[in-house]
Amino acid sequence: MKYILGKKQYMTQVFDENGTVHPATVISAGPIVVTQVRSKEKDGYVAVQVGYGETNPKRLTKAEKGHFGDKGSFQNVREFRHSEREPGSIGGGGRAGGRVIKGMRMAGRMGNARIQVKNLTVLAVDPEARMLVVSGAVPGRRGTLLEVRG
Repeated sequence: MKYILGKKQYMTQVFDENGTVHPATVISAGPIVVTQVRSKEKDGYVAVQVGYGETNPKRLTKAEKGHFGDKGSFQNVREFRHSEREPGSIGGGGRAGGRVIKGMRMAGRMGNARIQVKNLTVLAVDPEARMLVVSGAVPGRRGTLLEVRG
């Protein structure tokens, strides 16, 4: 499967030859680094694993890595975060009669699903700056890692 990995930069608008304005998303297609090669003999299948971004060749010293099993700073963080994200009282208060109201907005988990947006066209390519301009909106915030497939 062929694809380009990039990060969402910002949204802009592009005018066509008739003067009609269209929304567009600017994507920076960064460097892709081959991190691992899978072989039929060793792994049972043939594949290439890639990573996005540049690698940092600096090696960390033992002091920079920290020590496994150290509990000092981690324990303090856990104590600080114990009641930080708790919702507090959610029921009662008259109308509900001690129950939680239907449709009560509460904390949850979002952003784990992969989303595909189909039928977007590439409007412009700048190879020197490694930028793509794609028509329409692409989901995610600025800096979201994207997979552009053809």
